[in-house]
Amino acid sequence: MSRVVGGSISGVTRRHPDASDWGHNRAASAKKRRLNGAVRSATSTPAAVSPAALGLAVGAYVMALAVILTTLATGLARGLDRSLVGYRVGRALSTASVVFVAGLVGTGWLV
Repeated sequence: MSRVVGGSISGVTRRHPDASDWGHNRAASAKKRRLNGAVRSATSTPAAVSPAALGLAVGAYVMALAVILTTLATGLARGLDRSLVGYRVGRALSTASVVFVAGLVGTGWLV
């Protein structure tokens, strides 16, 4: 290591002995790419998730976040008073469901 750091780096950067054979290697790699493409096209691709299932998953995620984040925010600001948390979670759930349905309908109009 001291030879490379303190001295010349010519031993590190010298030409590879098989450098004249690069054309053959490129042809072989092109053949490999063609074969890989043929194998990929022959195999079945995984099925995409249906928009209805994805919409249901996103809706459940939005509702869960509305409950969790509202409970956390209320607990940090005012303490875990059950009636206040219940009131704010109910308000957050109704707002989140209206916004989610509006976004779903708006996306349906755009797409």
